[in-house]
Amino acid sequence: MADPGILGVTAGAAFFVALGVGPFGIGSLTGYVWLAFAGAILITGAIYLIGSAGRGPVDPIRLVLAGVALGAVLSGITTDMTLLSPRAFEEMRHWNADSLVGRDLGVV
Repeated sequence: MADPGILGVTAGAAFFVALGVGPFGIGSLTGYVWLAFAGAILITGAIYLIGSAGRGPVDPIRLVLAGVALGAVLSGITTDMTLLSPRAFEEMRHWNADSLVGRDLGVV
């Protein structure tokens, strides 16, 4: 149950990378790493806040439901951003597929 994909953490990381690539034009590997890290941390906090809202103690099922819901919304927005910008589409495709084409040996 603690898979980052189920909890929406990976969708949050991808959303922030797409946000950096599309509107802000960030194209460096270091930028991707920091954006993904920031997105994962912020979305984890948002999922915890949403999942712990209401009465009673924090329930793992509510956390999973909040993560799945927020992950689905963020995945949809990320897809929309990448489809609207050809450059963002190419950058996200390389980021998602872990392409090493055109990278120097230091990156590898």
